[in-house]
Amino acid sequence: MPRSQTVIALAALIVFSTPANSESTEPIWTDAYRAYQTAAQSGEADATLSAARQVFQLASEQLASDDKRLVALSSNLASALQAADQSEEAAEAFEQTIALANAVYGEQSDQHFDLYSARAFALHDDRKIAPAYKAYEALIDLAESRYGDDSGDFATWLLFAGKALYDECRSVAGTKWIRRAHSILERESVKQPQYQHALARASFYLAKTRLTERKRFSAETYFKQAVENVDRSAPDGDTLLRASHRYLLGIYSNNDDEAAVQRQREVLVAMGPQDEPETVYVPLHRTPPSFPVRMARGKTEGFIDLIFTVDKEGRPVDVDFSAIGLRNDSDEPSSDMSTYEVQAAVDAFSSRKFRSHAKSLINIAKDTLEEWRYMPQVIDGEPVETEGVETRLTFEMAPVG
Repeated sequence: MPRSQTVIALAALIVFSTPANSESTEPIWTDAYRAYQTAAQSGEADATLSAARQVFQLASEQLASDDKRLVALSSNLASALQAADQSEEAAEAFEQTIALANAVYGEQSDQHFDLYSARAFALHDDRKIAPAYKAYEALIDLAESRYGDDSGDFATWLLFAGKALYDECRSVAGTKWIRRAHSILERESVKQPQYQHALARASFYLAKTRLTERKRFSAETYFKQAVENVDRSAPDGDTLLRASHRYLLGIYSNNDDEAAVQRQREVLVAMGPQDEPETVYVPLHRTPPSFPVRMARGKTEGFIDLIFTVDKEGRPVDVDFSAIGLRNDSDEPSSDMSTYEVQAAVDAFSSRKFRSHAKSLINIAKDTLEEWRYMPQVIDGEPVETEGVETRLTFEMAPVG
């Protein structure tokens, strides 16, 4: 799925080892690095990646493994791989960069926070959810050892990891971390006002988890808390404020009583005429699918990619599938797509058993989506249909032991 790429700000560490007035020759990778800079400034991902590979290879032949410039060049390569959507190799490159950074800076430098988060992003981009979860755990452990487990800085990183996990549908772990971060920030923001905007973020994300759980009263409370604490001068301040207002409008629009109507008016006044109440569709309630009995008995795992329309009432309609993947019981991680037989049609599966399982997944998926609800997209104050919404339902066996 598309994601804004993390940019590692280590390139500033690049300092050529030979002074300008020296008679010694420049490092062998000087020209390659200049080509990398030119490509990076042009925004050409393939050219940037090619240049980053070359400069790192040349520098590796000349620089010691504990040279900070090698850390920077390795980071450049990892970022270039991620920008070129080569997530698996990017994750490996970030691992390499972390190992180099450990040798140069120790294991708790400022650079490590960027590297750990970038590694987790790369794993998510490659749909390796379990390894990404462990990468976020490592990031949290790093923050705890650096700041303590009850500080505002620790809670900020905890919130970052929790939001990332929640967005990837690991609701239990993500919600747990968001809730814990919110609790710390709620306390710390009273003593240190600089954490108020972080509290606004935590309140916003916690409110979204409550909406998914159909706890609208609780969600309303946290969205209001987000509005109260948002710092509009922050880079995401206006966006966070508008989103909180729009979610509140969606909550109130589901009630016809006079009090809800009055609250809608108050929100619209607070939004002002310059902020039209226009939203994208928002998930409100998504129940997980049941595991097909025959698949469970046969230790078969699978997934189904769905495409549908969210109608004006927030219901998924016109549900269809774009791909189904099935595999027999395997010790390989579920993110390893090579272990699945993936087809775009039921009849295309190689075995009758898989064809039967594929039909079961289609039926269960449609039953599941009948229970889902969204806040519909709103344009010019009116709900509209949203076509082409995509999601994936996974059916995995619980690990033993």
